[in-house]
Formats: sequence, C-alpha cells, structure tokens
Amino acid sequence: MNLHDLIKSLAHQENWDKGSRLYHEGAVLDAQCSPRAIQAKVANESYNFERVTLSIHSNRLGCRCSCKPVIPYCQHVVAVMLYAAQEAPEILDVLFAQTQTAEAAPHRDEAPRPPPSIS
Repeated sequence: MNLHDLIKSLAHQENWDKGSRLYHEGAVLDAQCSPRAIQAKVANESYNFERVTLSIHSNRLGCRCSCKPVIPYCQHVVAVMLYAAQEAPEILDVLFAQTQTAEAAPHRDEAPRPPPSIS
C-alpha cells in the first residue's frame, strides 16, 4: 500500500475528495517541515486559512487543524498529508507503523485467545 492509499483508507471519502482537491489546487501554503513535524496553512472555501500541524510524539502521528474537529481526518489535514507524502514522506512513515500495529492487534470483537496448553 502506498502513502496515498493509506491516507485515503484513514479518511472519510468526502474528506479525502475535498482534501485531495485542495492539495491538487495548491491550497497548501507556507509549509514548514522539520524532521518530526510539518506546519502549514491551507486555503479553505471561505477564502480564509486553516492552520494544520502534523507532528510525531512517542512514535505516533498527531494531527491538529484550526477547523472544528472532524474525526478521523478533516479535509485540511488530508491536504497536508498529501503534501507531506510528496515533500517529507519520512514524517508519514509513522502512519505505516501505526496501521501495521493496529492490524496486528486483535479486534475488539474478538475474544483473546487462551495460551497454548503445555502437556
């Protein structure tokens, strides 16, 4: 799975569509990248800007946006993630690790398996 597919799988379809459009229209502005964070402004539909921060803390990706919280990722966060996938993919490597850890963990619906018996 590539970064775009991973981001798409984590966002709601509507937020993916809008965020992808924002990214491709060049709405991600004034992006500042460091090894563990990206801060950017994203132009929104009201001709204002939302401030987005992607940062790594304790090997987990944290995302903040100045718009009202939309879970799991708003369109502005999606746009900055797509920007990061192109310009600073190492920041999003932690997304792969988080996803792999979540896939390896038992689902909440599943009962834990008993340990193998020793004969």
